[in-house]
Amino acid sequence: MSAFVDSTVWFAAAAQRDRNNELAKSILSSTDGWVLTDHVLAETWQLLRAHFGAKVADKFWEGLRHTGARVATLTADDLKAAWHIQIGEEASFVDSTSLAFMERNKIDRAATFNPHFAEYRYGRDRNKRFQIVRTGHSTAFRMLKDAILQRRPVRLSYGGTQQTVCPYILGHAGGEERAFALALDGAQQRNKSEQGAWICLRVVNVQEIEILDQPWAEQGYPGRVQRCVDQVHLDAMRLPGVYS
Repeated sequence: MSAFVDSTVWFAAAAQRDRNNELAKSILSSTDGWVLTDHVLAETWQLLRAHFGAKVADKFWEGLRHTGARVATLTADDLKAAWHIQIGEEASFVDSTSLAFMERNKIDRAATFNPHFAEYRYGRDRNKRFQIVRTGHSTAFRMLKDAILQRRPVRLSYGGTQQTVCPYILGHAGGEERAFALALDGAQQRNKSEQGAWICLRVVNVQEIEILDQPWAEQGYPGRVQRCVDQVHLDAMRLPGVYS
């Protein structure tokens, strides 16, 4: 799912002394399908150059080229639509063109610290609002991600029960963080096999998580399609060098 990333997040992520530096980097690490316009790129570069010099600005530009972010070119229609957007005297030209671009491309998520994106209403009846990405992944989500990358099981508390699991798929469903995992003990789960049981974890309910210095349990996915995660962030079986 694409997310528009505006200059406030890019600037904060590139500026180590910015108060939102860690938050901006967390948001970027938890958001897939980055999209920005050429105007946002130019604005961010100019702001970084003005505050920290050309070296920092060029480092941001060079880094962006290797992130896979899509830099879109604004059209004449975007500029025309931006002219009619009313979002307050403090809004910038880039704010207006960004909103027009998002509306035309049906992008409804924005990573931004700019309040104008949350205030703006669009659509035929002007009753739609953008989903604002304000936080990055939770601590539990990040630890599950580290466990997948390290190929280590984790010990966690879930629903008041201590369990050892190997998280295989990490992502989102229904707007919440989810993990499709192989439970190795503390079961009471469905789809049991000789090795373990496949379970779906709502990450918000995961507590007391610890990555264990133990071997990873290898087990193929069940024959049916998993319905736990529909927006996959990380899949243990699709990592480089796994099962290749």
